[in-house]
Amino acid sequence: MVTVSDKASWAIWLGATVLCTHCVNATLAMEPALAEPLTPLPEGDPAAIDATSAAALLTEPHVEAELPSLEKTPNSAIASTVADSPTGVAAVVPYAAVVSVMDSPHVVPLANPDTAPAIAQASPVAITDVQIAETANGFSLQLEASGELATPATSITGNAAIADIPNAVLQLPDSEEFFASNPAEGIALLNIINLPNNQVRVAITGTAVPSTVNIDVGTAGLTVSATPGDPTVQAPDEEAIQVLVTGATEDDDYFVPNASTATRTDTPLRDIPNSIQVIPRQVIEDQQAIGLEDVIENAAGVTFLGNRTGRGLEIGIRGFNDAPILLDGFSASIFGFGGNYAEPEVANLERVEILRGPASVLYGQADPGGVVNLVTKKPLSEPYYNFQLQGGSREFISPSIDLSGPLTEDGQLLYRLNALYRQEDSFRDFDNNFERFFIAPSLTWLISGSTDLTVNLEYTEDNEPLVLGLPAIGDSVADIPFERVLTNPDDTVEQDYFNVGYTLEHRFSEAWKLRNRFSYSSSNIDYFAAIPLRLDESTGFLVRAFNRQIQEEQNYALYTNLQGTFGDRACAAYAAGWSRFISRR
Repeated sequence: MVTVSDKASWAIWLGATVLCTHCVNATLAMEPALAEPLTPLPEGDPAAIDATSAAALLTEPHVEAELPSLEKTPNSAIASTVADSPTGVAAVVPYAAVVSVMDSPHVVPLANPDTAPAIAQASPVAITDVQIAETANGFSLQLEASGELATPATSITGNAAIADIPNAVLQLPDSEEFFASNPAEGIALLNIINLPNNQVRVAITGTAVPSTVNIDVGTAGLTVSATPGDPTVQAPDEEAIQVLVTGATEDDDYFVPNASTATRTDTPLRDIPNSIQVIPRQVIEDQQAIGLEDVIENAAGVTFLGNRTGRGLEIGIRGFNDAPILLDGFSASIFGFGGNYAEPEVANLERVEILRGPASVLYGQADPGGVVNLVTKKPLSEPYYNFQLQGGSREFISPSIDLSGPLTEDGQLLYRLNALYRQEDSFRDFDNNFERFFIAPSLTWLISGSTDLTVNLEYTEDNEPLVLGLPAIGDSVADIPFERVLTNPDDTVEQDYFNVGYTLEHRFSEAWKLRNRFSYSSSNIDYFAAIPLRLDESTGFLVRAFNRQIQEEQNYALYTNLQGTFGDRACAAYAAGWSRFISRR
């Protein structure tokens, strides 16, 4: 027999968990490996076994174990027996151990796990609910459990404070993990997850430094209080933790959540029962769109049908032609920009809203296909300066500016100025070119915190050749060169468009506001040309007729509406509306 005391150096490796709740007598059978027989222990001197772990079994000083001698048969099978203590509590012996006695290592195989007694292990405590509440200094976390939780082991890793709860498992009703982003100022993330071997980890990550954590263990759960750490204390770079908050996305400039065309209120698109599509400014800039026809190509069911020989655009929606083109919700004429009006300039557009379906209840006479509403740029409270120069084939050049910001030091008067010049040659043999000059100033006066007034103006001047295309012979195009001019080469279309208006808004509260808007627009067109009527393809003779048209159109519009919300629903009550259209030819 041998006595293992504090004078012997030793080491041990465990292959199984030991659970022992009381001191018991353990009788071990060991393969003989010493040169001399073992000296038996005195009778009545039981081995002292630590009740918590196998490591403590050999670290306690003067630990003695009774090891009966065996026959000296090499590699003989070793069995282990467990003797009951006077209290009747059984001990479980590990599978194998490496024991060094007097600096001489020996391998000690222990009980076969298949033949060893069953392990008497307590069930882990289930954490069934997590409650978080913000406090004056940070936040408080309450873990509700099915029993008493053990005191967690705490540590610091980089800018994260970690608490590992032993013999526990996270069992929430709908998830096995718990996340909370920015639970308090100075704390970036709270994370509670399950770890192997029945452990639960609570990780509290500070934005720059670890948080201060206090833990209280109760009979029905555990309370964790976290306070942000001192931001002047920086964690070492090699230990810093990168925090990725799931569910957060960068701003998407292609998505516009609200629109006003369908309801005349700033309503979220998800709450609008109509089919409406918004093309934001970012799309217009990314495409470097020059004309409105380039913008509406992004909308389904919308077709560009031409520019009416230089006298306004024609757009079809859902198969219906002459869809009205509105400017900030106002119709420029009886057909919007579609009739005898200069083509709208995209340089001053904040976005384009396309409403599919009948809209006459909101905008008066209109085809059932829908309407196109052009929303113009508004003054900004922060300085903004942009210069752009576009160029292309056929001597195309288009410089433009977009300036905005406050005019006064108190920021109560804001401005915005958009201006553009464009020139382009035609692929046909005209004597003149396409030219456009555009300017659009606007002012916003913040009268008070609840009242503001915006005055806007637009002026467009176009001078371009009269483009009538090629004549048709039967069911095909006449066989003449594409660059051939069938009118006079110097025939032109000269037109100008002027629009001025204001928007006065007063907010009674966060839920209710009154808006009054007025708009005046005019269009003048001088159109003269030798219009081709008939072409004799066999002889090459072309019959033309001289035509000149001078037209003037004016449109006045005024409406007032009261806009508010009931709960989470927006509504608008129209107090008054008036419109007048005048045309002279």
